[in-house]
Amino acid sequence: MVASTDYLVIDLAMQTAKVKPIGDYLFARQGDNRRPLPVWFKQNDQPFPLTDYLIVWEQTNAQGTPLTVEGVTTAGDVVGQVMFYFPSQVFAVPGTVTGHFAIKKDDQVISSIDMTFEVAKDNVLMDIDTTPFLNDWEKFKASLQTETDQIKSNLAGLQTQSQALSDQAAANKQLVEDNAVAKKTDLANYLKTSGDQTLSGKLIVSDLGLTSGGSMIPLVSAKPTTNVWAETQSGLYYYDASATGTVTPPYLPAKNSTGYVLFVYQDVNNFYMNWLGSGWEEYKRNGVYGPWLNKGGIPIYSGSCKVGDTIQLTCDRTLFDVLRFHFYFRNQNRYVDVFYMEGQAMFMTTDTNGIHVDNFFMEYPDNTHIKITQFKDQFTYQSTPTDVTDAIAVDIKGIKITES
Repeated sequence: MVASTDYLVIDLAMQTAKVKPIGDYLFARQGDNRRPLPVWFKQNDQPFPLTDYLIVWEQTNAQGTPLTVEGVTTAGDVVGQVMFYFPSQVFAVPGTVTGHFAIKKDDQVISSIDMTFEVAKDNVLMDIDTTPFLNDWEKFKASLQTETDQIKSNLAGLQTQSQALSDQAAANKQLVEDNAVAKKTDLANYLKTSGDQTLSGKLIVSDLGLTSGGSMIPLVSAKPTTNVWAETQSGLYYYDASATGTVTPPYLPAKNSTGYVLFVYQDVNNFYMNWLGSGWEEYKRNGVYGPWLNKGGIPIYSGSCKVGDTIQLTCDRTLFDVLRFHFYFRNQNRYVDVFYMEGQAMFMTTDTNGIHVDNFFMEYPDNTHIKITQFKDQFTYQSTPTDVTDAIAVDIKGIKITES
């Protein structure tokens, strides 16, 4: 048990801008992991209740690299007291670290004054930087950002085309208002008379399929299609998977059996389609089709399971690179991305015993089934894992992010 006198006291109401060295409370060496810091948060010298607040550490290291982490915390005996465990990224670079705590809840953010401490150099870990500590999730987010930027670029091109069409429609509308364009009735009247007679009649905007305000009625309605690959014009298309001959992505849930496809067409060798609502998209670049992609994930299982159960997926899991498991356990939501052939999903939860490491083991009898073989739970300071036999709520999404 840590005595209250051993806690670093941080008064969140302090307004004076200054830097506080905390080396007396925190010693760190390059490569350390889960280094604890006892912190007592107060406000106007009164203990600050931390219920529903998220505690975040924000810093720059000796190389000037910014970093934001959500360290693991355990509550102390007094209101406002916590033990904050720093992850290894904080101590990746030797030298002076300058940072502060931020206490967050909903849209509320309260930050502390800046604090500094030294990270001692490890004689074994030389010239280490933060790059090796980037986990798979960070790499996954970076790949998503790259793909998102590409889609934004494509949509910007579509917006440019749409603006050009609007400008042309406005120009056509003005021609009609100026009587510079003949109606088909004018043409018919002209053909019935000699060429030297004057055309009669007034040009009307609706003859061009426009409203009085110039909006493009024919362009905003979705066009039905059974095969969007055969279309040769950009636009919004409507599909019904139950219609005979309709071509669709590899798998569509029942809720997406009808819907819309955004189709961007350059020429027969270059186009892009996005099946709105389902997440499926596909490219054709320079005459070569890319694979089906689904970066947001599509649901393939929702329910509960326990050790010994075999669950039925709604489609072939090998359509995807990654299976995203959503576990609801100990009243906590945890998300784990697993390679589609991998047989283990690990996540962490907390309760009064401390931090739990939970391991969910599985096998794949075939491409549409998953068998739960073991569920092991081990909390802090426990030497032997415990078997979990209770059912656990699980949702699974299939994700396809690689173009190979």
